[in-house]
Amino acid sequence: MCKESDHRQWNRRDFLKTSGLVTGMSLLFSPLLSARPARFTKTSQVLQTTDRIIVIIRLKGGNDGLNTFVPLYDYSRYKALRKNIGLRKDEMVRLGKDFGMHQGLSPLQGLWDKGMMKVINGVGYNNPDLSHFRSKEIWETGVESHLRSSTGWAGRFFDGGGGKTSEVLGNLRGLEHPLIIRLDNEADLSFRGKDGEQSVSLTDVEDLYRIAQSGRKDKFPLADNTPYGNELAFLQSVSGKAMRFSETIHKAYKKVHTSSAYGNGEFAERMKTLSRLIRGGLGTRLYSVAFGDFDTHAQQPWKHGELLGQLGKGIRAFYDDLAKAGMADKVITVTLSEFGRRAEQNGSNGTDHGTAAPVMVFGGALSGNGFLGEAPDLNALDQDGNLKHGVDFKSVYASLLWGGFGAGDDVLGASVGEGFGVLEGLFG
Repeated sequence: MCKESDHRQWNRRDFLKTSGLVTGMSLLFSPLLSARPARFTKTSQVLQTTDRIIVIIRLKGGNDGLNTFVPLYDYSRYKALRKNIGLRKDEMVRLGKDFGMHQGLSPLQGLWDKGMMKVINGVGYNNPDLSHFRSKEIWETGVESHLRSSTGWAGRFFDGGGGKTSEVLGNLRGLEHPLIIRLDNEADLSFRGKDGEQSVSLTDVEDLYRIAQSGRKDKFPLADNTPYGNELAFLQSVSGKAMRFSETIHKAYKKVHTSSAYGNGEFAERMKTLSRLIRGGLGTRLYSVAFGDFDTHAQQPWKHGELLGQLGKGIRAFYDDLAKAGMADKVITVTLSEFGRRAEQNGSNGTDHGTAAPVMVFGGALSGNGFLGEAPDLNALDQDGNLKHGVDFKSVYASLLWGGFGAGDDVLGASVGEGFGVLEGLFG
């Protein structure tokens, strides 16, 4: 069972609610690894040389990997562990002989068939923490689980391989548009660099533009050097950045519309906005979208199916729009979650917090479809009944920066640390 402390967290959304600062704005603010060839050593060089874009979809709460990609090679063991919640074979889409994909993700089969989808098995880290808050922090800061960091993996990348964000911005069109946009109001340390928060957070482009055009500015108390003051300083920074870029964001958003079937709900709307900003030529290089609650402790089959259905439809429509614009090769999308779920179901027809989980990667830049990493071994669980990880999550980050942006050793070392190779066979 999961402890109550595993669910406790304090984030900026909570802070904004309790402090009364939210206004009418919709704005808050192994054989697998290979040696890295020599690439660009400064972030400014990297971003001037490629126009690729990375999109991160964070599956909040801990997605259940075993019911997302069912291990058909050991189906009897899988069903023994999951008598009530295990998928029947007619409830999945076959991806080769070894795996069945949850039918909720069936819209993604078209991307798989076109060689635009890969799955990385068994992603996690040493000495896993089953607290939502702490594991999320580990993934966002990109450091070993026994360490702490005030900066995030992406923030250190945009710091320029050891420099400052201002040095990167000074050599790019970064003064004209935000480098990072979060299409949600979730706190995320991933994008904090030496100079502070580097992302702009927004949920409604039209609202942001109207407020900016009205000339209204939010007034905050003086931020002092306390935890409360630090949160005020963060809000001031993010709010100011969003206002500064509001006209550029709005112009890109209005330039194009969506014609694909994204479905309904918050995730669908965020993916539509994401599509319009990218196809409208905004120039932002990294986007993030938070989705879920994938914390399926009870009655998992229905809830998990609904979430995966929204996810599959949204990603497929997003790439359909990109393909029509000739941009499917330009955008790399990855799904991340703070942890997976326990291999065996619990007594409430759900699953408790686990460890290793699959990561999905999409885009025309991939080297075809397929599964990377060792397949989950249901007969070699750890002492708590969890899957053992085989791929460190920091290698996923290194692979995105290497394959997506062409980052070299210096930049990768500054972002995710030394000794993490790129995943062989991910990119073409």
